[in-house]
Amino acid sequence: MSEGAVSAQASTGGKPTLRPPRKSVARYVLNGVGLAVILAVTWVVVHTAPTVDQWQAAMPVVGSVGDTLTGRNIEVTVHNVRIADSVTASNGWAGQTTGTWVVVDASAATLDDEIQSNLELAELQIGDVIYGASNRPGFGSIAGEGLSAGINLTGPLMFEIPRDLLETDAASTALLRFGLDSDPRLDSTIEVPVDLAELDITDQLTTDEPLWGNE
Repeated sequence: MSEGAVSAQASTGGKPTLRPPRKSVARYVLNGVGLAVILAVTWVVVHTAPTVDQWQAAMPVVGSVGDTLTGRNIEVTVHNVRIADSVTASNGWAGQTTGTWVVVDASAATLDDEIQSNLELAELQIGDVIYGASNRPGFGSIAGEGLSAGINLTGPLMFEIPRDLLETDAASTALLRFGLDSDPRLDSTIEVPVDLAELDITDQLTTDEPLWGNE
């Protein structure tokens, strides 16, 4: 053993000096890249995962006036849409208003289940405002009426809206919406766009009596 080696060992108590291994620059770079990838993936997951409201949102079935549209347990056909300043229902009820009436003639039925099968959701959306079908006509309207499996209930629905709303841009993109539950989350809804701005306004309408049966 050389004298230099003996001196080096003597200065450390006779034991060789151990130096920690050096980490390469490439390893630090790879660790940084891996962390960046994990953070990026986490950001994407957090910002693209469906919210609770999105998970529970109704599933719309969209069609036009005259189409027979089928949802989970409901089938609806909108036959006609009219506008009038006053309405008289088949049972004698007379609807006077400072606004105007949107009258929708529609048929509705369930598919195979008559439990909780009332037409609870019948609404007209104009812009951000939603109007429910009036229940004031009573049996002169099909609003809220129980539906039968495979047998249509055909009759009118009346929506009372402000008259000046027909002069807005939103009137051109109005939307009719139907369902079996007033809270349609996790269920299907039937949706029919209508252009109210193109319809004429009549002074008075008399609606037909609601009837059971398939044409």
